[in-house]
Amino acid sequence: MVCEGCGDCSAKSNCLSVEPLETEFGRKRTINQSTCNKDFSCVKGFCPSFVTVEGGRLKKGRSGPVSSEESFLFRNPKYPPLKSRLACS
Repeated sequence: MVCEGCGDCSAKSNCLSVEPLETEFGRKRTINQSTCNKDFSCVKGFCPSFVTVEGGRLKKGRSGPVSSEESFLFRNPKYPPLKSRLACS
């Protein structure tokens, strides 16, 4: 967890999407993504949690055939037979 709980992001942005979050390490801040207006005003606060990467690119994920070790994830599970039928009315 990087947030130190100073609240500078909330103070600088005056944004309601920056919400308090009680953790075992004390009160921290979290961004409520469902109400965030994406104006990034919270980044104006002096906070180690917000880092801007300039000139970076996303790394492409691994693609290709699935190995036999990974194929077990896609097998159909075995269910025990039903002992009785349930009637729905």
